[in-house]
Amino acid sequence: MSITKGWGVQDYGAVEDLALIDYPVADPGPGEIVIDVEAMALNPLDLKIISGAMREMMPAPMPFVPGSDVVGTVVAVGDGVGDLAPGQRIIASTWNGALAKRALLPASAHVVAAPSWADATELAALPMAGLTALHILRQLGDVSGKRLAILGATGGVGLALIQLASVAGARVIASARGSDAAVVTLNGAAEAIDYSSEPFAATVARLHPDGVDILVDLVSMFDALLASAAIVAEGGVLLSTLFGPDPSRFGDRIKVIFSRMKAEPGDLQRVVEAYLAGTLRANVGARFGFDQGRDACLALRDGHVVGKIVVTAGD
Repeated sequence: MSITKGWGVQDYGAVEDLALIDYPVADPGPGEIVIDVEAMALNPLDLKIISGAMREMMPAPMPFVPGSDVVGTVVAVGDGVGDLAPGQRIIASTWNGALAKRALLPASAHVVAAPSWADATELAALPMAGLTALHILRQLGDVSGKRLAILGATGGVGLALIQLASVAGARVIASARGSDAAVVTLNGAAEAIDYSSEPFAATVARLHPDGVDILVDLVSMFDALLASAAIVAEGGVLLSTLFGPDPSRFGDRIKVIFSRMKAEPGDLQRVVEAYLAGTLRANVGARFGFDQGRDACLALRDGHVVGKIVVTAGD
């Protein structure tokens, strides 16, 4: 076991409770690896776990160090880990422990080799956003030639979905606020809808009176989704990554999907390959040093960053 520095909480509570702590990292057991962290990206799930909102589904070990998207160098491997070795650079998606100088990861999770030349902050921005966007597209099926609207398009998942859906042939209509329109169009959106002057659904309804084929709503919950559904054409699809009313309340006019991210084997490799091929750009909206770990989490909570928030572990 080694002792490292990490940003953690001693019990469920507020983001403000995060403190820099001495954090024990166990020696790797069978199927596990230990890495020295270069950079990690934050996700909304991190905040939900800290608050205790996920305690029934994902009880957190205490002290709890958040962080799931991580890039680093392997320093030790456990038994049965034959394809990774000390000194190898990796990118991984896990569920905790990455907001630290050193982390213990299951090698059986989504861990793939990372190119030595690539920027660590960009690599760290890829896993959760790319994996979720891939899963959404897999659930939607063929999107070629379809009008696909995205509400919540300036987050990591939204920006990744714009890119992958555009490459797949969809005409993407993306929500943005003011000057953020340039970001969504840079990522491949055919239309940017400024929701700061008029609600997104109202603008889409005015510009597309016959409706859109697909709406991916990444922000609305419960009854708010019923209002979103109005812009979907008959026979179309509404997909939500959050929580909504009983699907029967939408009637049989459209198909409703409540999506829960489930990565399949090889998905993270596909994400990295898309990045290397230039079809998936990393959208890093803000970079923080390791001593700013709490500030990074507060920035995520306050929601003013377009793209991903990345923390570097270097001094």
